Amino acid sequence: MAGAIIENMSTKKLCLVGGALLVLQVLAFLVGGLIEENAMVTLDVAMAYRDELSDPWTELARSVEQRKLKCTFPVAQTTENQGRYYDCDVLPLIELGSVAHKYYLVNIRLPVNERKKINVDIGEINDLRLVTIFQNGGFTQVWFAMKTFLTPSILIIMIWYWRRITMMTRSPVLLEKVIFALGISMTFINIPVEWFSIGFNWTWMLLFSDIRQGVFYVMLLSFWIIFCGEHMMDQSERNRISVYWKQVVPIAFGSCCLFIFDMCERGVQLKNPFYSIWTTDVGAELAMAFIIVAGICACLYFLFLCFMVYQVFRNISGKQTSLPAMSKARRLHYE
Repeated sequence: MAGAIIENMSTKKLCLVGGALLVLQVLAFLVGGLIEENAMVTLDVAMAYRDELSDPWTELARSVEQRKLKCTFPVAQTTENQGRYYDCDVLPLIELGSVAHKYYLVNIRLPVNERKKINVDIGEINDLRLVTIFQNGGFTQVWFAMKTFLTPSILIIMIWYWRRITMMTRSPVLLEKVIFALGISMTFINIPVEWFSIGFNWTWMLLFSDIRQGVFYVMLLSFWIIFCGEHMMDQSERNRISVYWKQVVPIAFGSCCLFIFDMCERGVQLKNPFYSIWTTDVGAELAMAFIIVAGICACLYFLFLCFMVYQVFRNISGKQTSLPAMSKARRLHYE
């Protein structure tokens, strides 16, 4: 019968077909990045630091980087506009995970080598501007103060909550354990380790912050799934984490994709702060593929969550209409 192929497929075959389509999409991104032609500029960059004006400069990092140059001519290319400059996109240069010193110096050089064809097809560079993005002192003080105050407060509430749970005669249920785990992740993300970055040059602070945020969001998304599932009063297999594997798998898979993407960039920046995964076509397409896969997992999670919320409200409304016909003991159970 026409149109019955998908209906007769098993779940395993559907997963294989979906995985094959995803692999083909990633390969298409990579091939598109390989065949695209763009001008490349080579930068010989170095950064140094010092804490006092009388101290000598100490080299922090040095690297030879390539950046893809995308420029546009703002006006029509006519004889009257000859001599005008091109407008080029902003190029990522450096990203520091910790600013533990008072003064920094950036040295940028554009080497030219005609034999190796380095910086020979980019035209004449007439202007170079640096744009810096940083946290100002006022924001940093308020941020540090809030995290310093919230961490012991949340820790005290967690200890009180778990002590009350363990005082009961029964063992903790799944929802209570998940709430406690969510509190642990909230404490983990609020620990003010940034205080140490003032005196120590910890280059892994950005990566550590991303990992903390990832752990918190994984626990938060898992909490909402389990919270809705445990309120389905007709569900016979409650209080087991294995029941929610269909909803937890997209969360775990999407988190792994974002973690791999973060490690591909932040991990290399631990040794070379000038590195950026977006500077090459292959790296940019691969990073975009990870982000797209994580977005698909987020959409699947949202659909699962909406479906479970709908089921919860349907069960609650159904029980409310049937409460008068129930026995007194059963009615008290649902009320």
